[in-house]
Amino acid sequence: MTSKILNYADSQDNCQMFRFYIYKSESQMVLRYPAPPNSYPNLISFDKKAYLHNSYSFMGHGILIDPVTILTSATNIPLSGVFALEGSIFFRMGLNNRNSSYVNNTYCFNPGFQPKMPGHDSSTKSYNYALIHLKSPVAFSDKVNLIPLANEGQNFTGSCRYASWMKKQWVNSHINSLYFYSDDLEEASLTILPEEKCRQAGFPEPTFCTSQVLCGNQDSGAPILCKDNGTEYVYGISSHNMLDLLSPKKCGRSLSSFHPVSKLNWDW
Repeated sequence: MTSKILNYADSQDNCQMFRFYIYKSESQMVLRYPAPPNSYPNLISFDKKAYLHNSYSFMGHGILIDPVTILTSATNIPLSGVFALEGSIFFRMGLNNRNSSYVNNTYCFNPGFQPKMPGHDSSTKSYNYALIHLKSPVAFSDKVNLIPLANEGQNFTGSCRYASWMKKQWVNSHINSLYFYSDDLEEASLTILPEEKCRQAGFPEPTFCTSQVLCGNQDSGAPILCKDNGTEYVYGISSHNMLDLLSPKKCGRSLSSFHPVSKLNWDW
């Protein structure tokens, strides 16, 4: 996904301004556009608060799977210093603008709790799941709520939809290594690719793939939603894609990877 904006257009409809962006990924093009309000009520961003400062560093995406549990990618969870994060992580939910709303909850690990799912491989990114437990339950509303999780064997047809506060390159051809995150949630329509294509690209089981839409670690953890018999389910969460700063026109690999929620170990 090249960071350069190739096409831009504004249209006026019902007094609302919509902006459309096209990003190029090698020979692929993924259309992204502003996500409709309240269309991802289970989506969360989380940010680390800078020490002694009221500034925040974007750490990744996640989804609510019950009132006190966030599912995210294991690559979003630090390998060490977890307890040092206590009191410094803020979860934003309920609005499409990442800087508009936050729930002041922090990481909460019980003794013996393993945040990353057993079987996760940090080198291959297989079984890329992690859980974050909140100190208090989230109050559900029309803006913050659950979306049902897919089960093994469901038949999903047609395109799926995915949204994130994606990583973008700073729009300056002379500063290739600087990136920023969108303030507003952006959505893309994606089609699941055949499994053999995903394996040929080097992504391990149980990963599934789409055309490239992710760029970097913090893009991971957001849900891809697909329909089965007219009902929408969380089919999976976006997984880790390495950003190659030496070749900024290549956003990691030529495909994007997702992990199906049906492979979660619920005994964990």
